[in-house]
Amino acid sequence: MFKIIVKKFGGEALKNIENINKIANIIKKNSLEKKIIVVVSAPKNFTDLLYKISKQNIYKKEEKNVLLSCGEQISSSILSGVLNKMKVKSTSLQGWQVPIFVNKNMEIEYIYKRKIKNLFKKNNVIVISGFQGVDKKGNIKILNRGDSDTSAVFLANIFKSKCFFYKDTDGIYQTDPKLIKTKKIKNIYIKDLIEISSLGSKILSLNSVKKIIKNKLTVNVLSFKNMKKTKIIYKKKNNNFLIIKEENLFRINYLKTKIINNIDMIKLTKKNIYFTTNLNLNLKRKKIYKVSVLGYNIKIKVIKILLNIKKYIYKNIINSLENKFSFLIKKNNKKIVLKKITKIFKK
Repeated sequence: MFKIIVKKFGGEALKNIENINKIANIIKKNSLEKKIIVVVSAPKNFTDLLYKISKQNIYKKEEKNVLLSCGEQISSSILSGVLNKMKVKSTSLQGWQVPIFVNKNMEIEYIYKRKIKNLFKKNNVIVISGFQGVDKKGNIKILNRGDSDTSAVFLANIFKSKCFFYKDTDGIYQTDPKLIKTKKIKNIYIKDLIEISSLGSKILSLNSVKKIIKNKLTVNVLSFKNMKKTKIIYKKKNNNFLIIKEENLFRINYLKTKIINNIDMIKLTKKNIYFTTNLNLNLKRKKIYKVSVLGYNIKIKVIKILLNIKKYIYKNIINSLENKFSFLIKKNNKKIVLKKITKIFKK
């Protein structure tokens, strides 16, 4: 039996022909030694465009799924064509051709591997469209947003393969390198990864991380630009300080041991304390960010954090638990707050 590896390329890697040629060369080099399953996302921003189109009330649900799966089909056919031009024997498959069966909850139930194994007799590379599959009636189904990662993880599991995720940054960083200068993490503990995924990090989808944990897969996150990487590990070696940022939400996470869900906030006044809910709905208009500092026994750091960033807290809205401290800031203060809290945890 030939050795198989799985490679997953995201939208950034497929957004233009220059990047497609780069990843094709990576695949070509590896295809000399192994058979490769390549899972692709749609080109960057393409699915967002399709979602906007799909919101017009002219599509039945089945037709909407066909529309939303188009981006990955384009990626798989173009990449396979480029590989064949490079003399790499390649073919592309859509989710319904494999087939990948998807349930009513937009989750993968199972994947038939017979067709893939048969195609490897004549091909070194099979490029499969992520984010999609088929139901038992033969209708095209899509997965939850971001779950082309899950397509790759399922395939790695059924073929007992290593899985490599290629991003536009060289692995996982302590903070968003686009915000401040920071260092790359060589190894990330799997439970730390699931925590930041549950908080909205776009490193890997939450469903894919759950599948990685369940099956103890060997996974690396690396750059298609320079091949530097971060390895996912199953034994805790050290504590990582990580920061996750997303639109209208900004969280700072000092990760140690526990997986903690998001919580409501508390507003402090001179006379009372009360809970607030549905913050994101109201704060999007005001450009307010929520910041959460997470970690085992984080309360020992709370006073120090408050002393450093008290003047930046929006309307004294905070929450403090043993393992989590949350507060609100204005958008224009995010960089200075990030620097101050990062400095605290470096000491």
